[in-house]
Amino acid sequence: MSAFPRMLRGDIAERLLRDLGEDVARTPGLKEDLLPARTAPFSKDGKLYGLDSDTPLIVHYYQQAVSYKNGY
Repeated sequence: MSAFPRMLRGDIAERLLRDLGEDVARTPGLKEDLLPARTAPFSKDGKLYGLDSDTPLIVHYYQQAVSYKNGY
């Protein structure tokens, strides 16, 4: 991603990259799943030119009995 913002300068993006907006709209539920904070670095003038590939999934495991014992 470090070099991608350079692609958004001037008119480079619209000349070299493809807007992914139609693809996102065609895929059921995808638009709702994409966080604006994660798509903003890949967007210009309302067009989406890339998708983040490094969004970590965080899962928390807990012991229910211990949680209840401690008031959670």
